[in-house]
Amino acid sequence: MRVLIVGAGAVGFHLAEKLCQEGHDVSVVERDGARIRGIGDRLDVMAIEGNGASARVLERAGIADCRMVIAVTDSDEMNIIVCMVAREYGVPVKVARIRNPDYTEEEAVLKLDRLGVDRVINPERATVSAMRSLMELPGAVEVADFAGGDIVLAGFDIRDEAPIAGRTLEEIPQFASEGVLIVAIERREGGRRRLLVPRGGDSVRSGDRTYFLVSRDLVPLILPMVQRRAEPVRKVVLYGASREGVMLAREAEEMRRQVLIIEPEEDRAERAAAELSGATVIRGDAVDVDVLTEAKVGEADFFVAAGDEDQSNLMAALMAKRAGADRVMTVVREPSHVPVVDGIGIGAVVNPRLVTVGEILRYVRSGPLLSLAQVGRGDAEAAEMMAVEGAPIAGRKLRDVKFPAGALVGAVIRGEKTIVPDGNTVISSGDKAIVFSLREVVPAVARLFGIAQGEG
Repeated sequence: MRVLIVGAGAVGFHLAEKLCQEGHDVSVVERDGARIRGIGDRLDVMAIEGNGASARVLERAGIADCRMVIAVTDSDEMNIIVCMVAREYGVPVKVARIRNPDYTEEEAVLKLDRLGVDRVINPERATVSAMRSLMELPGAVEVADFAGGDIVLAGFDIRDEAPIAGRTLEEIPQFASEGVLIVAIERREGGRRRLLVPRGGDSVRSGDRTYFLVSRDLVPLILPMVQRRAEPVRKVVLYGASREGVMLAREAEEMRRQVLIIEPEEDRAERAAAELSGATVIRGDAVDVDVLTEAKVGEADFFVAAGDEDQSNLMAALMAKRAGADRVMTVVREPSHVPVVDGIGIGAVVNPRLVTVGEILRYVRSGPLLSLAQVGRGDAEAAEMMAVEGAPIAGRKLRDVKFPAGALVGAVIRGEKTIVPDGNTVISSGDKAIVFSLREVVPAVARLFGIAQGEG
């Protein structure tokens, strides 16, 4: 498929990288010369320097032949204009990153669909949704919901004392029950991490990040396996009154949690206090011991470092952990910093740009892809797909399907029933399946379900 991306920042770059890996024909437009040279040198794309709102520039990038245009510049208005131009060229699907709620509210004067925008991605909203999911599942460092929230993919870092540490998958069922499946293990070897889809004889080791696919009502059963307690979150402390920080604080208030925000800038602190009805706002720095003492961070059930600078967030998270905060989550804005912060092991890490990329990728593929989550920093994905009539996988036992190594069907959803599949399970047309796939086999898995990629 021919895809045009306008904007070569972190989101645009990671989108282009992912789509190239999947075999799409990608063009990128960016007005910043250094950015466009960087993406052109590193990726097999058509890289065009210029103004994305210019029809002439977009013509040079091949907009007339594109099936999809994705506008991810830093300007909402620019992204809208790009979609308007794309509409005039007959591009079937136009996706825009839009932050300003004035454009997306129901009472908005300008309706985005009338301006040519088919799909809207709000980075802050997507990020807060990811943060809230992590808040609601004790000890998880990655979480994704499927089947309308009935099925959960959860990643946990395994410690020495965890009951499953040192056990093979064949031995683990004594701790679990039907409906709990380990679909992936991320393991550090030789200073590098690799992601693997385990088999029965593989073991879970201390230090592994282990991914479980489980029905939501069975989540309490996996917590003892990873040595976590299902204690409710009563007090939330946030560092940074960023957009995501204030949005998460508002949702925590609605969940009737006690909320406290630490913000070093006076204007932001005052604005947060005005926007939030019940939260306490302290002006100060989260690396100041006196501020941490005043905020009683050691009593926090959940601490979130959500400032605008990665270094400040990391220091705030480390200080909160030292002060005794039960669970810590850090927002890391530069994707290249994620492995470094994640490797420190202070808690969950959320990168807004990678979350945004995951949201957009769902719209790229044609066919019945219902939901999608990036896993292991984009090295794999979990997808909820429906088997279409005539799909290679439909009507056949799984043992008879040439399923690629590095992929695993974790659950089959038939009507209201969720099935943990085995080799004799038949996926019928109309069934939904949740499939975990390493990055290199994603296209092959998609084709099995009749989902087209890299075509057109």
